[in-house]
Amino acid sequence: MVGDRRPLYNVVRKNESLLLIDRNWPRSERPDSREFLMRIAVVIPAYNEAGNIGPLIEETIAAVPEATLQEVIVVDDASDCTGAETKALLSRCQQLRYLRHGKRAGQSAALRSGVIAATALVIATMDGDGRTTRRTS
Repeated sequence: MVGDRRPLYNVVRKNESLLLIDRNWPRSERPDSREFLMRIAVVIPAYNEAGNIGPLIEETIAAVPEATLQEVIVVDDASDCTGAETKALLSRCQQLRYLRHGKRAGQSAALRSGVIAATALVIATMDGDGRTTRRTS
């Protein structure tokens, strides 16, 4: 027991996440399982990714289960056309958020801005050019 809380263990196997609760924890004291629903934010830093960013956003939203995906945050690092393509998807994709740097700050700064803006406790990152390895099977 940690303080007044019983230990919980998260075990990840392939693409499943299992929450294991101490067997000795009485059922009457266990929190509702909905409290443990894992929600994630996907942060995508982007610079001059017109033509890539739209399909990447749509593929990401389609690939992550709706109950798991809290938000996709695209951080435009003061590029030319990435913003227009991303903004065009805002009305169709409820989970999409768009941030823009006023001047170029680099990929690390864009990641930092996205992580700070994220509301989910679990954060995944992807490159805006779509070169992050995608599983095809």
